[in-house]
Amino acid sequence: QWPYKLRGASMSRAPKGKVPYVQIGDEVMGDSGLIIGRLEAESGNELTSWLSPLQRAQDHLVRRTMEEGYYFVGLYLRWVKDAGFVVVAPEFRKFIPKAAAWAVIPMIRKKVRSAAHAQGIGRHSEAEVNQFGIADMTAIATLLGDKPFMLGDKLALCDITVFAFLESLLGPPIDSELKTFVLAQQNLIAFRQRMRAAYWSDLA
Repeated sequence: QWPYKLRGASMSRAPKGKVPYVQIGDEVMGDSGLIIGRLEAESGNELTSWLSPLQRAQDHLVRRTMEEGYYFVGLYLRWVKDAGFVVVAPEFRKFIPKAAAWAVIPMIRKKVRSAAHAQGIGRHSEAEVNQFGIADMTAIATLLGDKPFMLGDKLALCDITVFAFLESLLGPPIDSELKTFVLAQQNLIAFRQRMRAAYWSDLA
């Protein structure tokens, strides 16, 4: 495990103008994919060196599906949907000065909704968005099957990605058709529990 310190984000320091970003030594890096690639390389490619060419392709496709496709489903459910926003907004207030929160949080939501519309997810009904998410999670559950991890008996990068999105869906008290579907997928719930127990036992 990498030692780290969690600090409040300052967009003026974000090299890509987005979060997440990290500082490794004197270098500030943006984009989760680039950050993960850097850490994986410095660890001696612990999570990728054992993969076959087919598994490497599957790992890549799972991560891209979740990060570039399913990501916008989660964005919609948290920021566009009113029931999601009432849960998300108080969490963001914890990181924004009280004097500015009343203006900043609605501004963030407006930008997110505009981005969702430009990307396309914001043009769909809630029912359609849920179906997109269910299709993605069906594929993930099918690929996982009865294996301990997505690609076999060992942890790969895609496991970390899938776990992060499962947590973002199942952790917050935001109900949706997608959440109900995932809660019924026993292998995904067992996978989440294994990941928590093995690597994130400090999560509430």
